[in-house]
Amino acid sequence: MCGKDLEIKALTVYIKVNGRMGKQNGHGTVTSPYGKYVGEWKGNDFHDQGTMIPTDGTKWVGDFRGNKPWNLSLFDKKGNINMKWVNGKKQ
Repeated sequence: MCGKDLEIKALTVYIKVNGRMGKQNGHGTVTSPYGKYVGEWKGNDFHDQGTMIPTDGTKWVGDFRGNKPWNLSLFDKKGNINMKWVNGKKQ
C-alpha cells in the first residue's frame, strides 16, 4: 500500500469514526486532519464524482467506487498528472 492509499484509508477511517449523522448519501464535504473531500457519497463511502485534497497538496479528481479510485487522476502540487486509474486499475 503506497502512501497515497494510506491517506485515503486514514481519511475514510476518520469519516467513519467521526460521522455523527449515520450513513451519508448524496453530495457533501468533509474536512479532517488528513485533508478534504468534496463530492458524492454512498453509505459513508466516497462514491461517484469527487475531489480529495490530502494535506500534502496533491489532488485526486474523478470517480470513486466504494472509497477506491475508479476513473481518477492524481495530480501533484504543480498540477501534473502523477497517476491514473481506469476502471479501478492503476495505469
